[in-house]
Amino acid sequence: EKVSSRVPKCLTGKTVSTPAYGLESTKAPSHTHRAFKGDMNRLIATFCLSLLLALSHQAQATETIRVALVANRQAIIDAKVLQEVYRRAGYDFVTIDMPGLRATVESTQGKVDGEVIRIASYAELHPTLIRIQPPIDTVVVAAFFKAGLKIKTLDDLKKYRIGYVRGIKAAADLVATFPNAKETQSPRSLVQMLAADRFDVIVDGSSSSSFYIEQMALQGIERTELSRLPLYHYLHQKHQALEIKIGNILKTMTDSGELSKLLAQAANDFEAEASDSA
Repeated sequence: EKVSSRVPKCLTGKTVSTPAYGLESTKAPSHTHRAFKGDMNRLIATFCLSLLLALSHQAQATETIRVALVANRQAIIDAKVLQEVYRRAGYDFVTIDMPGLRATVESTQGKVDGEVIRIASYAELHPTLIRIQPPIDTVVVAAFFKAGLKIKTLDDLKKYRIGYVRGIKAAADLVATFPNAKETQSPRSLVQMLAADRFDVIVDGSSSSSFYIEQMALQGIERTELSRLPLYHYLHQKHQALEIKIGNILKTMTDSGELSKLLAQAANDFEAEASDSA
């Protein structure tokens, strides 16, 4: 009798054909024969289970990394670059818009997987977050004000009504302790309040405020740079295993010059999308 060539039932849904060994016989199978057949069935079952587990693993959806996005021009641009970084690492990358303080709460508690960008000192205040090296971008923090004011240094701001965005540490570190400094909810509202003369000066990332000033067609707005800081991507400590992998991809992109090109392309895409929606 020929050995069966059928594939295991677990893969085809068909009945498993037990191989016959030796010559045909009218005699009842010996105890040894029955034991051998039992061993083969167990081997087939084990093989099927292993194969199904492997196929199941391959069929699983790609893991998704969900991070908080404090929506401003620079963060949106950097998020597009990070999407490519995570694609190369084998992960999907999703951002969730939220205000700065809520982003801090959600990320530090591990309710989201991290944050798109923050400055270096953010890690010192939030030990459950991992700062990914190298930096992905640079933020220029600047004071914006209407023509006529004389502002050259940070100390010059103290006598004016100052606005900054709540939860943005780069700005808060500079002006939060000043007597006439107040918070707003978003970069857009910050510029709107400057236009309405509710603030004399606003302090924010230059990229973000410049965009809204241009979008609102405001005239006679001057700018003084206050600081320049590297920006880092952050992950919650539960993803510590990703720290080196994501860092290495960023380093390769930085060293090759690809990171700068991707940032420029993302900025162009942002401007185009903003123009289309205007």
